[in-house]
Amino acid sequence: MRISEGPITQVAWVTDDIAATEAAIGSQFGITQWTSMGDIHFGPETCTYRGEPADFVAKVSLAYSGDLQLELIQPVSGDSV
Repeated sequence: MRISEGPITQVAWVTDDIAATEAAIGSQFGITQWTSMGDIHFGPETCTYRGEPADFVAKVSLAYSGDLQLELIQPVSGDSV
């Protein structure tokens, strides 16, 4: 497998505690503000999990460190990553 030759533009973490991860990652990267999107519903019309229609909810939070976008994902319900 060949890795793309461009700069890395986004890094994402899946966590079971989005608030604690915001604090930990924020202190490491000097981030003081996150954009939190709360509970987002991903429906089976547009999402799959292991090849089957997926219906799940996740909390998502975004921030930037320079040009690097940081994304935190906390599964809330349903089958997902």
